[in-house]
Amino acid sequence: PSKSGNLKLIYLSLIAEKKNLLFLLNIINSTENVSLDIYGPVKDIAYWNKCKKVINKMSGKVKYCGTLLPSDVQHVLSTYHSLILLTRGENFGHALYESLSVGRPIITSHYTPWNNLKNNCAGWNVDIKLIEDCTAAVEELNEMSDSDYASCCEGAFELASNYYYSLNTGETYRRLFA
Repeated sequence: PSKSGNLKLIYLSLIAEKKNLLFLLNIINSTENVSLDIYGPVKDIAYWNKCKKVINKMSGKVKYCGTLLPSDVQHVLSTYHSLILLTRGENFGHALYESLSVGRPIITSHYTPWNNLKNNCAGWNVDIKLIEDCTAAVEELNEMSDSDYASCCEGAFELASNYYYSLNTGETYRRLFA
């Protein structure tokens, strides 16, 4: 999608303290021309209530959209500019991979297997202990030219493709059933 002055970010994950949504909300609140849609099941009601208090003060910049069926994930991700997940830890990060696989760059912490994003022109790994580092990544994406953004989308897709093909699933299945 064209950025046309308004960066559309998506958060797609469980709503729990480990996923760091409250921290993300503070970043979104401090940026201009950036909106965030939140998808995912609420796993920690007390934490979600803290998040809702912040959301209610943000005049429409953030919207909770509920959960997604797995069959809808890639289509929905493709309608946003970037997935942002400032998680405190992921074993794999399926939503991160799904975003990359539809050519959408990601903004995430270093606590996932998806690192060296900037070198791969596929997104940003940020230090979630430094709000200014996280904000800078959002602002860099927001200010990016359309051609640089298109390059990031290509880099994201290439990173996901390289990962998929490195699995060599065809050979693995042949050996499994041989």
